[in-house]
Amino acid sequence: MAGEAARDFLNRIAMIGPAGRFPGARNVEEFWINLRNSVDRSFFSHEQLLRRERQPDIANWFYVPSWRRAPLSRIPNAGELKSRKQCWLVFTSKNEFGPELVRDLEQQEQEVISVVPGTRFAKLSNGSYRIDAQDRSHYSALLKELATPPQRIVHLWNLNSMPRRQENGESFQRTQAQSFYSLLFLAQALDELKIDQDLDFTVVSDSVQEVTGEELLCPEKAMVLGPSRVLPQEYPNITYRSIDVVLLKSKGSQHKLVKQVIAEIVARSSDTFVAYRGQHRWTQSFEPLPVAAPGDGGVRLSEGGLYLITGGPNDLNLELAELLARAARAKVLLAGRFDEASRRAEKLKKIEAAGGEVMFANVDAADAQQLRKTIADAQPRFGPLKGIFFNPNTASEDVNPLRSIDPEKCSARLRQTARELANLESLTEETELDFCVLISSLSTIVGGRGEIVSAAANHIVDTFAQTQKQNATGCWMSLNLDLKHLRNDAGSPAELRITRDQAAEVFRRVLSLNTISQVAVSTIDLRERLAREKAGN
Repeated sequence: MAGEAARDFLNRIAMIGPAGRFPGARNVEEFWINLRNSVDRSFFSHEQLLRRERQPDIANWFYVPSWRRAPLSRIPNAGELKSRKQCWLVFTSKNEFGPELVRDLEQQEQEVISVVPGTRFAKLSNGSYRIDAQDRSHYSALLKELATPPQRIVHLWNLNSMPRRQENGESFQRTQAQSFYSLLFLAQALDELKIDQDLDFTVVSDSVQEVTGEELLCPEKAMVLGPSRVLPQEYPNITYRSIDVVLLKSKGSQHKLVKQVIAEIVARSSDTFVAYRGQHRWTQSFEPLPVAAPGDGGVRLSEGGLYLITGGPNDLNLELAELLARAARAKVLLAGRFDEASRRAEKLKKIEAAGGEVMFANVDAADAQQLRKTIADAQPRFGPLKGIFFNPNTASEDVNPLRSIDPEKCSARLRQTARELANLESLTEETELDFCVLISSLSTIVGGRGEIVSAAANHIVDTFAQTQKQNATGCWMSLNLDLKHLRNDAGSPAELRITRDQAAEVFRRVLSLNTISQVAVSTIDLRERLAREKAGN
């Protein structure tokens, strides 16, 4: 009887999660009333726990990234690692951090295979290799050389001192190879050779995460974050973590950082994104930011002002143009590659009926000269440019399983995004704008099977917005939208779908914010969504 009573008690424990959902009640007050009155609704059924509940109020769809101080991971005592010998594959950096990490692991009797970037495949010594980061075949050859498959992979190729912005194509190509292709090609090689045992994958970077607001960020290097959510979604045997650091000049400080990074790796923390700044450890989360409907004057739009929207006349951009027309009788310069059939005459009539006007410019946003000329031609008619909505995402996002990604198409997408952002930066240096909103994808936060290229490209966008927020005038913000669920039809799950009218309302509310560099939009609780994705639901 005692055992049955205990089991009955455990079955009736109320589960209250961070999403603020209360079993059998609409709020916490009603929940406690039920408990006091012995109403038997104090638990969630299995079906309820798996169900994703849509937030009915748009005000609760907004989230901002946040970094919290967290306890340092415990550094293992001498001998602890020795008793757990494992095979480590370390893609080591050219600076001293990588070699010191390798030496530390070897001193603790770990089996370490180190890999440095070069131009040809070579075995440099027992346990040391050189590969060409841009040659897919080298990764398969490397894994075939190993006597046993690695149990831990540590990627340090993003740890290098680079200028904040990269001015030439060769520099971008090198960063693309070492920050993104190396991870993509390694994952493809693991898949090709059917290495499917549990694998701990850690990527260490610098200059890609804004934690304190004082970092000198390099947007192009943020490509390294692209696989962080997607890779373990496509390959459940992989545990993936990202550790961002600031490289320290003194040898003593660097030695401590190496020890701490090793401790972080072996601790098996559940945190996907971790950062070390000085003596402190930080973890990333996304916090709710309720955004009420703005009142009169709450939206930063100039009556009759000129606004640039890039990306052509797709559904989202046309809805945005109509919003600008209704809110401020705005003049919209819609730039991008398109055909005449995409002008949508019916939508244009609505925009004009609302007091707005649209000027189409069939130009490539990556062509700085064309874009400048287009804006210069529009200003005598419409007045000075007041704001920009930058949309680098195409209607058909790159959705391909990791194993079948075409490197050339992938490179074209990433390079196009970087080039458009460079043009945008150059353009805005000469123009004082009220705001610049960069439309990004929620894939940078929640991932999505087949979306590794989209995630990598949009991580560049998010980090670029953060650098501009630090250095440029006006308000700069990246807006992470669930792009594949922006639709009016039933092609998306009902709890995730955002109609065009709702998307317009999201933009209206976002335009009332002026101090935030990144806002994510999710119709269901984003923290719950991330937790479920991590658990594989």
